[in-house]
Amino acid sequence: MNFVALIRVVFEVGFLFFSAEALAGETYEELIRVEKLIQSSGELTDARERLNALDWLAEAIGIPKATYGEEAWKSKRDKCHDVSCLSGAYKSRFSDVNALFDSRLEVIDGPVSWQRETEHAVTGRNVPCNSLFFGNWRADGMTITGSMEHTGQCGDKVDDRDFEGRIFGKVAFVDIGGEDPLKPGLALLAHVGKKVYFKLIKIPESESSGFYFPDDEIAEERVASH
Repeated sequence: MNFVALIRVVFEVGFLFFSAEALAGETYEELIRVEKLIQSSGELTDARERLNALDWLAEAIGIPKATYGEEAWKSKRDKCHDVSCLSGAYKSRFSDVNALFDSRLEVIDGPVSWQRETEHAVTGRNVPCNSLFFGNWRADGMTITGSMEHTGQCGDKVDDRDFEGRIFGKVAFVDIGGEDPLKPGLALLAHVGKKVYFKLIKIPESESSGFYFPDDEIAEERVASH
């Protein structure tokens, strides 16, 4: 390789390196800008939490990640420079992901009940405790109401929480009552076959009673529907 050719190779490699660095910097700046916009808006924060819950549900019922089109959507979202643009992007994405469930989940009707026995850690005890978790709902068109009950077997008290919310297609988002009625928790509900999917998105604020919310990694067992 002669001297001129060597200089050309060094120049081209350097050009590619700095171009990649510039691109990475631009992407980082986009992410920072989008994150600041989301944090500045309660509506956008809520939209992101709900969309993350839909992503969890899609994975839980076995929808291939490749069908989401997530990377293309994120690239489009990251071009937004204001709250209005991001709001539109999240609403569009919510509709697209929610449509994936049309042929995979059952219509949310009711009444439906479910239960599960599970282990969880308790402060001050060296061994885990078993808990029975019961839930039920009634649905009517676009609305859903119900309750959850936690029965502890380690001496902790029986407690319950009411919830109510709206149905979007075949998925429901419900507000969970807590100690402060103005700051409820939020959860996702869906079902198919003998499984009820429960995803706790946000624990009610000021929660201090020790109510045990179930592990959202495991679907509940549906026990009755009529």
